[in-house]
Amino acid sequence: MSTIKVDAIQTTSGQSVGSCLAWGNFENVSGPTLRRALNVSSLTDVTTNTTDVNFSTAFPNTTYTITAAEQNGSSTTHGNFYGCHWRVVSSSQIRQQWYSTDSNFLGFACFS
Repeated sequence: MSTIKVDAIQTTSGQSVGSCLAWGNFENVSGPTLRRALNVSSLTDVTTNTTDVNFSTAFPNTTYTITAAEQNGSSTTHGNFYGCHWRVVSSSQIRQQWYSTDSNFLGFACFS
């Protein structure tokens, strides 16, 4: 297998191309437990229904985009989706808050 290492990706006209800086999938049945992730060092159980995601490597700024979803883990035939709020705390942390104790599986991705 080959490894490609670059400092920046640009279009042919010189515009920067955004990339996924971090992503993760965790469950929160009895406290947050990371299942799979990229650039995530740890999860912090702040309070009921609130989890901080801590990045291994800080982002260059705080103007990144978060996309995320959560799923009710007790659903066997389809996912029930509830309200979820994510916010940028710093260049090395985001905070996730959800509005149902049934939202057991959570996923996110952060893009530059």
